[in-house]
Amino acid sequence: MQVLEGSVIYRLLKKLLWCYQHSKLKRFISAFTVCCQNCFIARCFRSAGKFRGFSGNSLVIRGAGRLFNRLYKCIDRLVLRLSDLLQKWSEGSILCYLFRFFAKASEERLSVLALPVFGIGYIFGRLILNRLMIRDILFLSVTFFAAAVLLIDRNKLNAYFRNSLFYKLYLLVLG
Repeated sequence: MQVLEGSVIYRLLKKLLWCYQHSKLKRFISAFTVCCQNCFIARCFRSAGKFRGFSGNSLVIRGAGRLFNRLYKCIDRLVLRLSDLLQKWSEGSILCYLFRFFAKASEERLSVLALPVFGIGYIFGRLILNRLMIRDILFLSVTFFAAAVLLIDRNKLNAYFRNSLFYKLYLLVLG
């Protein structure tokens, strides 16, 4: 605390607090709060806040509330039944099975094979239209090369690279 008492910022804050304690602004704010507590408008707001409305005792509003609660429970049960039926229907759906297959394939890194499949389809389309060119064959080879690179496991590739002759020569020359 002694370190803080010697600092410039502490002395400045202490001086500002002393000036506020003896200022006319503090007196004005305290007088204003007392006036607001005792004024007519504040009493009206307080009494309106404590007032219980007539709607709490209304038979129509209570009946409407019960009706909405029953309606909500019926809709909730209907949605639960539909979700169970949807789950049963999705087990036999070809589209849902296809989506599950894609999700499983992406986990097993089989989604990389979509590139060569797309390339093969592109080549067949060009063959059917009699417009096959050398660039199309190059495109197919690039898709197969990209799939091969993406299927390689990084750990196996690092182990293979570290045991290769080129890496050993690289270490001899630069190491």
